[in-house]
Parts: sequence; structure tokens; C-alpha cells
Amino acid sequence: YKKGANKTPIWLAYSRWRDKIIAIHIGKGIKAAKELYYKVKNITPNIQKIYTDGNSCYDIAFKELGIDNILEISKGKTKTHMIEAINSSLRDNIARMNRKRTLNVGK
Repeated sequence: YKKGANKTPIWLAYSRWRDKIIAIHIGKGIKAAKELYYKVKNITPNIQKIYTDGNSCYDIAFKELGIDNILEISKGKTKTHMIEAINSSLRDNIARMNRKRTLNVGK
């Protein structure tokens, strides 16, 4: 058993304008990046800016989708700090639930 071998990413789309997560997708790779984009496009048809963490899946997915009407697609942590804070809180809460569950099983 290799720790973390079966991890599947959870993709989140955060709207700065709405100040909340607007779409979630569970999956891996370019297909997941596309699926998340489609979900966001259904909720917010007029996407003007996309900020990513620089994952290469986004570049490939956006090229394959032919996205050329977005005003700004930028990479880096300076634009994604809000979603990174949410990710950190989610990881902490999930770890806490896992610890509680593990402790309760042994009783």
C-alpha cells in the first residue's frame, strides 16, 4: 500500500464576484479541467477572466476547447489565494473528521 496512490483531485471553481465556490468536479487530468469549464460555463456563460494555479492541464484543455474569448487567463498564486484558503480549510476539516472517525472506531 502506497500512501496517496489512489488520490483523485477535487477541482473547485471560485467566483470572486459571487465570493463562493460555483462548481465542483472530481476527476483527473485534461478531461477533468474541461468538465469543470463546462460546469462553470453553464452557470456563468460570460466568463471574462480565468485564474489558475499553473497546472498544465488547463493550458492543454483551453487550447483543445478553443477558448479565445476570455479577456485574461493568468497563472500564479497571487490571483488564486482565495481558493487556496478554502482548499486549506477543507483539508483541515476533512483531516479532523478522519481523526474523529478513527478514534471512535477503536472504542
